[in-house]
Amino acid sequence: MSEAPSQHHLVFETELGFIAIAWSQMGLTHLALPEGSYEAAEHRAARWSAGAAGKAEEAPAFVGEAVALIRRYATGEAIDFSALPLDLTGIDPFRRAIYAATLKLAQGEVTTYGELADRAGFPKMARETGAALGRNPCPSLCRATVFSPPEARSAVFRRPVAPSPRRGCCPMRAYS
Repeated sequence: MSEAPSQHHLVFETELGFIAIAWSQMGLTHLALPEGSYEAAEHRAARWSAGAAGKAEEAPAFVGEAVALIRRYATGEAIDFSALPLDLTGIDPFRRAIYAATLKLAQGEVTTYGELADRAGFPKMARETGAALGRNPCPSLCRATVFSPPEARSAVFRRPVAPSPRRGCCPMRAYS
């Protein structure tokens, strides 16, 4: 990624696996999808964090809040992540608009990339929207899956109602 490295990161366990989260003083910069081991999550975090793994008690309050919300989400609870601060330094205006539009989707709401692009103010940019979601540094906060049903021409974007531990990962694995 071209974004500046995060200053700190933390790996924590949820019912879905180990999740790595990174932050700067301005907000969350990255969030990795669940991994099967602490080591795997730490390896992923090391790619985007300049600092060593931190401790939850030393992190800013918004990191503790994010960890608590993500743990609750991992149990199947409907969670609104929109109040968490995000540091989108290095993210272009188009991607920022797509991520903002994604956070406004209700859990369980289904939309296409084209409709999401329209909502973000970028009509006729469905493919670019799919690419932006594929590069999302905080995919779990958007809680989305991407699938293309056989009868559809374009991929459909869906905010699931709850994570699915049976699959061994978050339902947003589609753009990890």
